[in-house]
Amino acid sequence: MKKQQLKNRAACAALVCAAALGANAQGYISDAASSSAVLTRDPARQASTEIDAVVTNPAGTAFLEDGLHMSVSGMFAFRNIEADNIEAPSSILKTKEKSMLPALQLAYKKKRWTVSASFASEGGFGKRNLKDGSIFCDNFFDALSGDEYFAGINDVFQENNAVVNLLGAMSGITDTGISGEDKISILSSGTDMTLYNWTTRLGVAFGINKNLSAYVGVKANYVSSTTDLDAYLGVYRPSTGEKWSYSDYSEKLTAVINSIPNIDDELKNSYKEIQEGTASLFDEAQVSPTTDVHGWGFAPIIGIDYKLEKFNFGAKYEFASRINAKGTDNFDIPAYLSAGMGWQITQKWKLAAGGNVVFPTDDNISGSYKTKTAFDVSASATWNITDKWLISGGYTYGKLHMVYPESPFPIIPTTADTHHKVSFGAAFSPTGKLQINLGMSSYIYTISYLGTTNVFINGEEQFSYKAGYKYKPRVQIALGVNYRI
Repeated sequence: MKKQQLKNRAACAALVCAAALGANAQGYISDAASSSAVLTRDPARQASTEIDAVVTNPAGTAFLEDGLHMSVSGMFAFRNIEADNIEAPSSILKTKEKSMLPALQLAYKKKRWTVSASFASEGGFGKRNLKDGSIFCDNFFDALSGDEYFAGINDVFQENNAVVNLLGAMSGITDTGISGEDKISILSSGTDMTLYNWTTRLGVAFGINKNLSAYVGVKANYVSSTTDLDAYLGVYRPSTGEKWSYSDYSEKLTAVINSIPNIDDELKNSYKEIQEGTASLFDEAQVSPTTDVHGWGFAPIIGIDYKLEKFNFGAKYEFASRINAKGTDNFDIPAYLSAGMGWQITQKWKLAAGGNVVFPTDDNISGSYKTKTAFDVSASATWNITDKWLISGGYTYGKLHMVYPESPFPIIPTTADTHHKVSFGAAFSPTGKLQINLGMSSYIYTISYLGTTNVFINGEEQFSYKAGYKYKPRVQIALGVNYRI
């Protein structure tokens, strides 16, 4: 296979890896915890009338006190993921995911009008590092690392090996340590992937009367997905299963040269040419493609809030955002509906509940998956211990069902994903205008794969697998400051 063809295939595989990561956007775009530390400690903010309402319940900003309000937060999220091939007792994926996400919210209230804006990477995305053993990479390369993958390159490589053995025999060396069956192969692979959904919101809320408010606004999504896919090459001996890196192989050649007594310049030059030729072959075979998918999209937002003495009801609808992408076809960030209620039971206790429903589309990255259902519901409680201290906690249940058609590359099979999130944290208000928030939440996933993925290359089935993920809890820690001027 020519090097450019190999690069093209590997680049396609990297793009599908990005698509698999991007699939989360269909189900978890409503996860706005990265927008505020308050949301990290209290997940049921769909009826908020505080500064975090800029994202969760924008019509609720009409009930802020007059003046300028701001919130600055930073979230650190991390988790480890492992997957097993159900049909073979071997781990096929090891992934580390970590993110450091800043967020800013602003609102200016004057009489009935409130203008608000926010900026954050919404959806809980970030960086993933797929170690050696990645299902996304190893299965792809294993299917291509046969004769076709390195056909012309290994012909030359094995000819060089034959010359090494011939020169060694001429010098009286019966075993050079180099075999005619040795060939260049992919020893391992890995991938670094990132996905961010940078979201900017701008809108206006209007207090219709003392109980009712409405909101209209717009959001701009900038989606950026980068995939760096690496194949680590070496020398493989099929009969024994031995493997060497290029540097180790080069040392074997050097050892042969050094073991020849009274080697003349012509013979030394012949070995040197073989070493240089081998280095050139490794350079010819090396593939480390990078894909960069990014693009902009805009969508309107509408909202409504109804407030009573002890109850508050909020709702918003975010329309689908069409991303005009570079690096792949245009795709959609889906629309979703958010609604919730808050109940101030006493001066010290408050309960809240809410939910999000995503309305998925089939027009997504690479068309590699279809989201059937995606929703989550949350409940929380807040206890004002004193005038300065409060603690809160909550629980979230979510469901995501994705269907993956038969794919030309090894991505994820049809998936049913149930997630549970536990949130808790505290807030300290040293003055009436300043509040410091610390929140922590942990996702726990239950995922089942409903079918086996068959991988086809050039119309021929290469392999199939059925995977089961072991998602360790995804931990989110956020620190933020709310301030009113």
